[in-house]
Amino acid sequence: MKLLKPAANPLVVLPLHEGATSQEVAGTLAGTRHCSVGLARIQPGGGSEIDVHPGAEQVFYVLQGTLSLRNRERETIIARAGEAIYVAPGDPHAAGNPGTEETLCVVVTAPPLG
Repeated sequence: MKLLKPAANPLVVLPLHEGATSQEVAGTLAGTRHCSVGLARIQPGGGSEIDVHPGAEQVFYVLQGTLSLRNRERETIIARAGEAIYVAPGDPHAAGNPGTEETLCVVVTAPPLG
């Protein structure tokens, strides 16, 4: 058992993302092996290009604002505070903030991306 202090972890701008940062809650810095947990902040109009993780599933839990996830066919799911979106391994997806306020969400990835 171990107390984690994510506020001390650096904010990271992820590749293929614009107007978005991530801060590790649990992962490499914390020594977790089977999942990673990040706190993502996405500015209005910000987001990512289409991405795919063949061996990892993800859950995006929205704490504040609005999150959209779309696939290559442009099918879109919108989640608001208190809702979550599940992405199965190998599902192409792009995240975005279609709202007018910053989106804050917890992203759980298992296994962690290497």
